[in-house]
Amino acid sequence: VQLPYLSAMSDPDIIGVVDFWKGLHDTAWTHFSDSQYFGVSFEGIKPLQNSSSFVRELVTDGYLPANNRSPTPKQLGNAAVDPSQDPVTCALRSNLAIYLERFAYFFSKEFFFRKSFEALNSEVKPEHAGFRKAAETLYKIYKEEFHCTEESLVEYCYSDDMFTQFNIPNAEKFYEWLNVTKLHDI
Repeated sequence: VQLPYLSAMSDPDIIGVVDFWKGLHDTAWTHFSDSQYFGVSFEGIKPLQNSSSFVRELVTDGYLPANNRSPTPKQLGNAAVDPSQDPVTCALRSNLAIYLERFAYFFSKEFFFRKSFEALNSEVKPEHAGFRKAAETLYKIYKEEFHCTEESLVEYCYSDDMFTQFNIPNAEKFYEWLNVTKLHDI
């Protein structure tokens, strides 16, 4: 259900709150995390269509995680970041960890740099119009500063002439130069 407005932090409505990862087998994640389906609503993920084989169990709405019914999103959020060692709070954080881990995947080097560059550079969406020209203008400055031999940003971000082998380290350096990301070891 998509509501025409965002719920407020104090909204007591439970529409759309469900522990869906508890209800799905882990094999469903391989399809949700597949880069070809990034940005596609779950109904558009072909392997998941017309298949109940990914359903582990039916889960009750209003509970996230499955054993927790928070009166409001604010209370759930506050409990999720509560640093206390209370056993109930620790169990809540542990049960929510899967959501954070899977969300973080989309910001991994292997996923983020290529998907974000290709989405913006394709200019398919109206809000991306002009990215290519602006990025090339910035690349000219970057190229001089770092003495790059590649003539264009696209050539710099790909290792081959067919533009199929994305060069993550180069894209990462360019993003860092733009202050979009920061290079650091975790």
